[in-house]
Amino acid sequence: MKRLFWTVLPLAVIILIPVLLRTKSEAIDESADQLVIVSPHNESIRYEFDRAFREYYHQKTGRKLSIDWRNIGGTSDIVRYLNSAYTSAFRVYWTKELGQEWTDEVVRDFMNPDAKAEVSPARKAFLESETSVGIDLFFGGGQYDLARQSAMGTLVPSGFRARHPELFAGENPILAPGGGGEIWFDEKDCYYGTCFSSFGICANLDRLANLGLGQDSLARWDILGDARLWNGVGLADPTMSGSVNKCYEMMIQRKMQERMKELAPETGADALDNAWEEAMLLLKRIGGNARYLTFSASKVPVDCASGQICAGMCIDFYGRSQAVWEEGHVGRQTMVYVTPNAASTVSCDPIGIFRGAPHRKTAEMFLDYVMSVEGQRLW
Repeated sequence: MKRLFWTVLPLAVIILIPVLLRTKSEAIDESADQLVIVSPHNESIRYEFDRAFREYYHQKTGRKLSIDWRNIGGTSDIVRYLNSAYTSAFRVYWTKELGQEWTDEVVRDFMNPDAKAEVSPARKAFLESETSVGIDLFFGGGQYDLARQSAMGTLVPSGFRARHPELFAGENPILAPGGGGEIWFDEKDCYYGTCFSSFGICANLDRLANLGLGQDSLARWDILGDARLWNGVGLADPTMSGSVNKCYEMMIQRKMQERMKELAPETGADALDNAWEEAMLLLKRIGGNARYLTFSASKVPVDCASGQICAGMCIDFYGRSQAVWEEGHVGRQTMVYVTPNAASTVSCDPIGIFRGAPHRKTAEMFLDYVMSVEGQRLW
C-alpha cells in the first residue's frame, strides 16, 4: 500500500495544482444591469473592454453592469450560430404569434437579402419584427461578415450617426466611409469599424536563417509556397476564422493582380481565368507546405514564436503583439511580422446591434463608448 501511495501521490499533485491555482470565474450578477455580447476577440480584449466599460457605465448611471460574453468561437462559427438561432426564433414568431405555416419558402426568404419585402410576406414580417436571439451586440469579426448580417436583417440601425453627427460632417469627416476598396462603416447605420487591421506573414528568424532565407523574403505571399518551407507553414482554417479568411483573400487578389500584369495587354475572361488558376496554384503550394490546419488563428503566431513552425499568415495584431512579447521574454528578436508589399488593405473590425437586442439602450452606450476617445485608447 505504501508503494501504491507514493506512486499515486505525484500524479495527484500534478492534477490538483492547476485546479487549486486557477482563477475563480466571476459569476453573472443578476442584480446588475445586463449586456450580452458575442465576439471572436481574444480574452485580453474582452477583459479590457469589460473592465473599462463597467466602470464607465457606473460613472454615467450609478448602476452596476454585468457583461455576458458569448465565446462561441471564430467569426465563421458565430455566423453559423446566429443563422441557426435566428431561424429558430423567427419560426416561433411566425408559427406561434402570426399563426402561419412554416414552409421551405419561408425558410428561403425571411433572411434572404435578395427577397423583396413587398413580394415576400416572410421577409416583410422578419424586417418588421423584434425577433431576438437574446444577444445585444456583435463585436468584431470583420466587415464582410457584419455586412452580410446587415443585409440579412439580423443587424439593425444603431442610431450612432444621429447621436454623433459631428463625426460625419464636412468634406473631410472624422469617420471616413472607407479606403483602398474597403468599407469602414455601413451607410445604413448597422455597423461601424472600431479599429483597423492589415494582414501578413509571421516568421521565425532562426528557422528562416537555417533555410538560407532572410527577412526580405517575406515581402511576397509566394514565400509561403516555397518548397524550402515544406512542413514548416502553420495554417488556420479559413472556414473557422474571419481574419485568416481575409488573409487568403488578400493573397488571391495580389497574385491575380501580378498575373494580370504579366499577361498585359491580354485582358478579358481568359486572362482572368489564367490569373485565378495562378492564385489557386499558390494556395495548393502553401497547403503542401502546411504542418497543420488549426481552428485557432492565434495559434499560428504562437507556434511561430516558439519555432514549432517557420512561418504562417495572421492578422497584424496577433503577429506584432506576439513578436514583441517573445523579444521581451527571450531577450532578442526571434520573430517578425511583415505585411507583404502592396498586398494587404486596411480593413476594419466592426461592431453592430442585433435585431431584438434585449438591452438596447445599454448596447447603444457600449457602441458609443467603443467609438469614443476613451474606448479608442484601449486599443
